[in-house]
Amino acid sequence: MYWVTWIGAAAFAARHGSRLPTRREMIHQAKSGDLAATNTDYQVGDVTPVDEPGRDAGDIHHLVGNLQVWCGDGPDPAQACEGPMARWLHGAAWNTPSTPAEIHRPRCRHLTGCSRGVGIRLIRDREAAPVSAGRLAVLLGNWIQGLEDRGKPLAVLDGQLIEALEAARSSQADVGFGTHVGTGTGETGLSQLQDLVVGDDDPGDAYLHAGNLSQDSDR
Repeated sequence: MYWVTWIGAAAFAARHGSRLPTRREMIHQAKSGDLAATNTDYQVGDVTPVDEPGRDAGDIHHLVGNLQVWCGDGPDPAQACEGPMARWLHGAAWNTPSTPAEIHRPRCRHLTGCSRGVGIRLIRDREAAPVSAGRLAVLLGNWIQGLEDRGKPLAVLDGQLIEALEAARSSQADVGFGTHVGTGTGETGLSQLQDLVVGDDDPGDAYLHAGNLSQDSDR
């Protein structure tokens, strides 16, 4: 799935009892897994099927390559000033470089940004339950109505929507990084991700400290 905004990705995840991964989770999973990039640097010229050749249905497919993915977290809200808030992107896409530095480079996009090179990866926490379509419609409707108030900063409205979506999803038990929604057809397949050890060696930290934060334009 691509051409999807962060709002659409977060709502889709919540509707399916899942969530978007954090940027740190993606970095450490990529570092602990197979970092061989697939379908990057215009090798194919477009997105390929989600099934990655050589991997079983229960494996994580295209951990690096094919599409960048939306993350559930983003830069410090203070950086938004009065403009729209942003969320992190991670990985490499069919139309981006695939060097380790580029894969982990801190990049972000506003909540309504989308492109053919950005998609969704869902993470399912144990015991998480789907959020009803009706509840999601109310949350998104409130955000849209709020846009009519030109006196309220976009960062405030976006922050309220992010908090509301998280609160809706977290109304069920959330016990941490659980299962990855697989690629199989029909009934969703689940596969256990490797346990993540979150350390202080995030390769993006140096970029952040140096102020090298990039707001990606649509590709």
